[in-house]
Amino acid sequence: KRGIDFAVICEPTNLNFAIRHRGAMRILITTFGVSKHSGNPYGGVNAVYKMVNLINELNSSGQLRGSLSPQLDFADLSKIATLEVTKIEGGHAENAIPEKCQILLDRRLTSEEDPEEALKALTQVLESAKIKDPDLIYDLQLQSVTPPWKVQEKSKLILLCQKVYRDCFKTKANFVPFNATTEAGYFGSKGIDTVVFGPGDLSDAHCPNEHVEIRQLEMAYLFYFNLAKEILL
Repeated sequence: KRGIDFAVICEPTNLNFAIRHRGAMRILITTFGVSKHSGNPYGGVNAVYKMVNLINELNSSGQLRGSLSPQLDFADLSKIATLEVTKIEGGHAENAIPEKCQILLDRRLTSEEDPEEALKALTQVLESAKIKDPDLIYDLQLQSVTPPWKVQEKSKLILLCQKVYRDCFKTKANFVPFNATTEAGYFGSKGIDTVVFGPGDLSDAHCPNEHVEIRQLEMAYLFYFNLAKEILL
């Protein structure tokens, strides 16, 4: 039974070929409190305040942002570990002390990192916060892990891509690190020869003016079409 030979992940690489990127963990943290009427809060425990203390602990420990990696190279973030709070939710009524607060953490993993070790380091910070505040009650859940990825050393797909790109555009292809995480990690972890290539600039993604230039879209179509012909015919 034949498996998958190649995978092309269509992401905004500016028509360059991405050769590596970081992985990602999504981590849900919940703090718990005791709900009371906010007009008479005595005896209540505000879960939002508990979460603020946890976030401050993460911040002071150097876990948040690029402080996990002292040397920041914004042209190549594939070797930089980062941690960001991307969502927060707390409270159920405007006149009640919140009994629960949740944050979602986005932890980017370099190819050298072990997800289990990264999670262990995070848990140690949370436990240190609990030592400072014995009344702190929290829960940590790992929501998902996307593996880091880098192109195979003897990639047949890269050779095919180089040929097709040169034939289509009469110039050599560029190979770059990619500063986002893609599904390439899933394919690569299964031994599938994978590359990331597509129209658009990553800096234009997930922003109010998100867009792709029509010219790049047309060039990408031409490349995808001819790559499929090269592989299948």
